Amino acid sequence: MMRVSQMLHKSYISRSEYEENGKYSAMPFLCRFGSWINTLSAAGLETQRTKTDFTRISDHSLIEDMKRVSKILRKESISTKDYSENENIGCKRYYQDLVHGMTH
Repeated sequence: MMRVSQMLHKSYISRSEYEENGKYSAMPFLCRFGSWINTLSAAGLETQRTKTDFTRISDHSLIEDMKRVSKILRKESISTKDYSENENIGCKRYYQDLVHGMTH
């Protein structure tokens, strides 16, 4: 985890960044620590992104990632907490915007 953080010169790394650059799967970390945020915290890394970490994410990409989380958690529907702890593309803000737009 620290090697990937240093290699990318980032104090916060997303799960997908770790999966692309790490030596091991992220799943053992998730099983041991319960969430990606908890994993980052245990490693002494930042648990929140900075503004420069955010990029525009398409609604399609977001929905596909939410489906992926739903499948991993074996749930038909997921909460904001479920998603924010397991998302792959760093898009909590976009998720909240999309859900807000669907309910109004």
